[in-house]
Amino acid sequence: MAVLEVVRAEEKRKIEIKENNSAYLVRPMNAKTKGPLGELEAQATEAVKRLTDEEKQRVRNIQRYLDENRPMQQSERSALGVLETVVVGIVRAPILFYQIFNRVKDLLQSEAIDGRDAEILRQEQPGRKEK
Repeated sequence: MAVLEVVRAEEKRKIEIKENNSAYLVRPMNAKTKGPLGELEAQATEAVKRLTDEEKQRVRNIQRYLDENRPMQQSERSALGVLETVVVGIVRAPILFYQIFNRVKDLLQSEAIDGRDAEILRQEQPGRKEK
């Protein structure tokens, strides 16, 4: 009986595809008459969407927990605290050096300010002594 329902629904979907010339494919769950395959596809799609949402929430919870309970901040002298401090330093040091290098390079390539601009800057800093 279930096989007959699937066959009938697929025949109706085939007719729907022929009637709708712009579509070369109609998914079972998007057909006018869903049938057993359409219902099954809709349920599977919903289950995957729900699973994806739950996994995203789980990752957010883990990230929040790790942000709040980092060994480096909780117990600096423990083995994990020292290890995290070292690893974070090793990872961040090249980034810091790269940013410093780029800033120095930008400053070396920049033009010197003219006298009028220098005067405006001196006027904007009232606490600074002029030479």
